[in-house]
This record gives sequence, C-alpha cells and structure tokens, in this order.
Amino acid sequence: MAKLLAGWVPAYNAAKDRYLLNAFLLALILLGVVRFFPSQQGLADIVERGFPRSAADYLRGQPAVRLFHEDLWGGYLVRRLGQQRKIFLDSRSLYEEAGVFGDYLSIISVEPGTLPLLRKYGIEACLIERDGPLATFLSALPDWQQVHADKVSALFYRKSLRPDPGPKLAGKPGAERNRARMLQAIGQ
Repeated sequence: MAKLLAGWVPAYNAAKDRYLLNAFLLALILLGVVRFFPSQQGLADIVERGFPRSAADYLRGQPAVRLFHEDLWGGYLVRRLGQQRKIFLDSRSLYEEAGVFGDYLSIISVEPGTLPLLRKYGIEACLIERDGPLATFLSALPDWQQVHADKVSALFYRKSLRPDPGPKLAGKPGAERNRARMLQAIGQ
C-alpha cells in the first residue's frame, strides 16, 4: 500500500516545514477540544434527556424480567442493569439477529401482530418512550399496567407479573374510551 501511495505523495522536504504555523494550529485544536467538550454535569444532562435513567434505577430494585425496550436504549440498559438481565436487543443484535429487529419494528409500530409477538418472546415488561404509540396501546389493555414513568420513558408490566407499583398513577381523561377502541381494533 505504501508503495502505491509513494508515487502520489511528494517526498518530504524539511525546508517546507512551518513549525510556528503547525504549533499554532495544534494549540487551536486543543483549545477547541477543551472548550467544547461537555462537563460532567453536561454529560449527565444529556443522559437524563435521552435515556431512561430513573426507570433503570427502578428496574434494578425489581426481580429480573424479559424486557422489551426502545432499540437505542439497549446498550445503556446492559451497562446500567448488568449483563445478567434479559433485554430485547442492543446494537449488536442488529447484525446478529436480523429477524428479531423486524419483529421489534412490528411491535414498536403497533402493527396487528404486536401482542402475539410479545407473547412469542415471553416479554414480561416494556420500557418504551412515554408518549409513543406502544405506550398508548399498552395503557389501553387490561392486562398491562404502567408502574413507572419519567420524562423520557414509561415502564409497563404484565399485570400477572407486576411488582408493587407504589402509589397508583393517575389515569388520563378518556382512558376507558381509548381502551375500548383499542380492544375493538385488535379484536378482543
């Protein structure tokens, strides 16, 4: 490879070096890195806005369950909860299990096969975007209950498996009407 590139790159000429210019450019780059690199608090704020930190803390205090979650949260959950916890997928799964990602897309999009797919994988809990379509869908189903919510996420357990949720979460206006519509849509 070096022999191929040698024909295209001119030979080194020490007379062309600009030491002061190189030093100035290097100092400018270092200053930019130091100036724009986020602080510890800045990094914590980024995590707080984009990842389910309090939900992960909640899960750490509960028995391990088969967990369905947003795809971008997989690596975070492995790091936060430990590798002994069963999560649905992380970035490695995209390359290893192509069929699982297709099923993930069907579930998260609330396609007609959502409930059978959740049963197929033995999903016992769902950690999903708080305002996403799957959260709306699960809140309308009688066998799922929201047990935790934060700014980013909502955690649902199957009622037969749910832990003690603490104080009951307030219902949303029209929840019963929405539940009846959802059940009618899925044929139950």
